[in-house]
Amino acid sequence: MGVGEWSVVEAVAVWGYGQFVWIPVSLLCVIPVPIVRWVLVGVAFVISGWFLAANVYPVLATADAKPVRLIIVFLAVLHAAVALCFKILFFSYYVVKEVGPKDPLP
Repeated sequence: MGVGEWSVVEAVAVWGYGQFVWIPVSLLCVIPVPIVRWVLVGVAFVISGWFLAANVYPVLATADAKPVRLIIVFLAVLHAAVALCFKILFFSYYVVKEVGPKDPLP
């Protein structure tokens, strides 16, 4: 697609490194306070997104084809969807009774 010298393996490796931030967040999400969990997921989303943007955007921005530019938008939406799915499906389980106001998303 004229994106330069990036291979699929390098793209998957960069995405994997960008997802590393979710490991400490998963450990910190044992805190039974819903607002703290939302903040942790938001911070992880921003850190991971910044890492991915800093490493992927310069490579994709060098492409001349307009469909490649749409990939940037698609990746941003996909990244937000992954973070929201992590919060709803993985970080919403409570071992003990939750403390504070109820979680806005059941």
